[in-house]
Amino acid sequence: MRLVKFGKEAEPGEDVGPAWVDVDLDQPEAEQWLAKRLDLSTATHAILAESSISSRRVKVDEGVAMRICYTGEREEGVGDESAVRLGLVVMGDQLLSVRRGAIVEIDEVWGRLAKGDVEISHGWSALAMLLVRIADRVESKLDDLGTTLDDLEEAIFESGGDLQIEKLGQTRRRLIRDRRNISALGRAIDEIAEDHSGADHEEGREELALAAQAMTRHERTVAFHLERSNLLHDQVQSQLSDRMNNATLRLGVVATVFLPLGFLTGLLGINVAGIPGSHDPWAFWLVCLLLSGLAMGAWFLIGRLYRS
Repeated sequence: MRLVKFGKEAEPGEDVGPAWVDVDLDQPEAEQWLAKRLDLSTATHAILAESSISSRRVKVDEGVAMRICYTGEREEGVGDESAVRLGLVVMGDQLLSVRRGAIVEIDEVWGRLAKGDVEISHGWSALAMLLVRIADRVESKLDDLGTTLDDLEEAIFESGGDLQIEKLGQTRRRLIRDRRNISALGRAIDEIAEDHSGADHEEGREELALAAQAMTRHERTVAFHLERSNLLHDQVQSQLSDRMNNATLRLGVVATVFLPLGFLTGLLGINVAGIPGSHDPWAFWLVCLLLSGLAMGAWFLIGRLYRS
C-alpha cells in the first residue's frame, strides 16, 4: 500500500492501486490539494471538515465515511487531554484520513507501514489497523484514569486530610466525556464492521471485530470507573457533612455557654440607679466568680448531654 501525505512526501504521478492518503488541514493549501487530487462529493467534504464531538458512520457516494472522536494525545510527550477528531473515508481499496494537527495513532501506524513491519493491500485493512491502535490508546487512557482513582481513594479514605474535591470533579467530568465518546465510537465501529462483513474484500475483518470488542470492554471499564468516582463523591459529601455538623455543634456549644453570660453582663451593665452592689468594692469579683461558675456548669451539662 502506498502512503501519500500532503506536505511531507512527494506526490506520485498516478493514483493506481491501494493507497492511504493522509491530509492535515492545518497545512497551507491542504484543502485545495485535497479537492484537486480526489473527486469527493459535497456531502463527503462536509463530513471530513466538520468539527463534531460525536463519532458516527455515514454511507457516501465514494464508499463509507467515519467521523470519530476520542480522548488521546496530539503528539508524543504532550499531555493534551482534549478530544482528538478525525475524518476517514474508505474508497474501494483506498483510505483517506483528514485531520487537523498531528495525531499519534496515525503516525505510529504509518511508521509500521513505512518500515514494512506489516503488509496490507486494502483500505479496509488500513482502517482496521488504525481503529485497533485507537482502541489501544483509549485503553491506556482508561488505565491512567484508574490509577488516578486509586490515588483519590487512598487520599479520601485513608489520609483524612484534603478531600481532593477539585481533582475528583475533574476526573468525573473526564469520565462522563469519555463515556460519551467511547459509546459513540463503539457504535460507529460496530456499524463499520457490519458493512465490511458484506464486502468483497475480507482483509481487516478480524481486526475490525477486535476493535469493536475492545470498545465494548472500554464502555464497561469507563462505567465501572464512573461508578467508583460517584462513590468517592458520595464519601466526600458525607465527610463534608460530618465536618459541617461538627462545626455546627461547636458553634452551638459556644453559644450555649456564652448566651447566659452575655445576658447577665448586659443586664448588669444597665446605666440606671439601683443596680445591686454598685457601691460595694467586692461586687465585681463576686459577679466574675458567679459568671465563671455558670460557664463551667453549662459546659459540664453540655458535656454530659453529648456523651449520653
